[in-house]
Amino acid sequence: MTDVLTYSWGSGTGEYPYLIGPADAIKTQASKDGTRIVTSATDSTSAGASAAGQADTAIVFITADSGEGYITVEGNAGDRNNLDPWHNG
Repeated sequence: MTDVLTYSWGSGTGEYPYLIGPADAIKTQASKDGTRIVTSATDSTSAGASAAGQADTAIVFITADSGEGYITVEGNAGDRNNLDPWHNG
C-alpha cells in the first residue's frame, strides 16, 4: 500500500526482509475491525488534504532521506541541513 523509508544511501543502506510499513499495519488492523481507511500516497498536498477531509482522524507519514555527500537533493548534499520534508511533503 505505502512505501516506507527505512534507510538512506551510502554506508547506511541495508535490507529488511520482514519490514511492515506503518500504513500497512494500520490497514490490516482496520480490515479486522471494520474501520474505513482513506489514503493518499503521493507528494501532492492537495490530495492529502482531500483524503484527510474525508476522515474523522488523519495520520500523516512523510519520509526524511539522507546519506553521504555524493548526492544532492533540494540543496542537501548528503546529510540533511534540517528536518524540513522534501518533495512537498
